[in-house]
Amino acid sequence: MTYWLLELLEIRLGSQYMQSSVLLLTALPKLSDEETESGLQPTQIMSELISAAKSQLLSTQQMPDTGTPDFSLMSTLIPVASRGVAPVYDPSKSSTAVQTPGMTWAQGYGDGSIFFTGVVFRDTVTVGGSTVHNYEFEVCETSKSQVGGAPYGTFGLNIDPADPVFAVDFHKSKSRGVFGFGHVDRKKYVGEIAYTPVMADNGGEWVVSISGIVVGGTFIKGSFNVIIDTGNRYGFEIPRWALDRHFGQIPDISWDSYWTTYTFPCDYPLPDLVLGVGDTGSVRIPGFIIETFKEDKKANLCRTNLHEGGGWGKHIVELLFVVFDYGNKRVGLAQKSSY
Repeated sequence: MTYWLLELLEIRLGSQYMQSSVLLLTALPKLSDEETESGLQPTQIMSELISAAKSQLLSTQQMPDTGTPDFSLMSTLIPVASRGVAPVYDPSKSSTAVQTPGMTWAQGYGDGSIFFTGVVFRDTVTVGGSTVHNYEFEVCETSKSQVGGAPYGTFGLNIDPADPVFAVDFHKSKSRGVFGFGHVDRKKYVGEIAYTPVMADNGGEWVVSISGIVVGGTFIKGSFNVIIDTGNRYGFEIPRWALDRHFGQIPDISWDSYWTTYTFPCDYPLPDLVLGVGDTGSVRIPGFIIETFKEDKKANLCRTNLHEGGGWGKHIVELLFVVFDYGNKRVGLAQKSSY
């Protein structure tokens, strides 16, 4: 299993850049042999954060997660058996660490795969070239491990009006990518960015409406909501009616109720998935970049990661250039310039 390590080297605070540099997403070695229920080992998105620890720097691994506001660190307060092999924060080795008296916290994911509890500390934290002193963050004391790997902390990126914009550009083929904060890089997408408003009263989640799909050059109107969550390790979902129309372009398809998607002849090329965005915009995902799996080798049947539902996570975010625009409360989607 490959984990992505994100080095955040560009941060914008207010109107000033703390450092301008290239942001690189570097693949880490395999950390766990545990496979998911599908028999596959999905890539996870991780970031590298640095915290002060006396005379040395401790590198910890975080999951950049648009589904949470929390900044939490795995720590030596967690029992050894629950830590896995990921680096952990040891407040006893930091000369600048101070625990906040009386403050505790708990965080759980909707599917039950992750659950953290802990206390609160202040310490010096560096993200790329930006250093914050006396920063208050969550330190884990207990952790239920994620399915498919060791527990990791979170680097929360849900809606916050204090920050303007960030854009996500992952490259699945290279296991590299970018979180660009404070601006949108024109070289990373083709055509125009199509924007759609973030739904109100969503608890801070990035919930947006897709206006329909394009089949055979004809736009089929039918709005549906999706949650864009980079902490979701899967998530490439649209409603059943949209799946029916999209896969209906392929002959000899069959509905798989277990995977909630269609199987199809493996030698048939997948059509592009074109989604309506906003009032007049659209975004295209080329069929050739959508990953397929052998469902039945003897019958030569395949399926994809495109399922029925309303969750958008890693599997679709890596196929699009995605702009999270805090300031204007909207999300932008565009076709990537490279994959």
